[in-house]
Amino acid sequence: MTKYFVSRHEGALEWARRRDIIAERVTHLDVSRIQPGDVVIGTLPVQLAAEINALGAAYLHLEID
Repeated sequence: MTKYFVSRHEGALEWARRRDIIAERVTHLDVSRIQPGDVVIGTLPVQLAAEINALGAAYLHLEID
């Protein structure tokens, strides 16, 4: 299982660091790399979130106030 943190925003990366979120950090997600059981954290369009879930992975939508 691989965890991906998808973001180009320094504030989001700092937020993840402060919470000890251990994940591969990527600025763009290559959906062809996603395997069943993977976890993707980020702010992605709904069609990509659906594709991630259809591949058997989990998508966690990141929203920071």
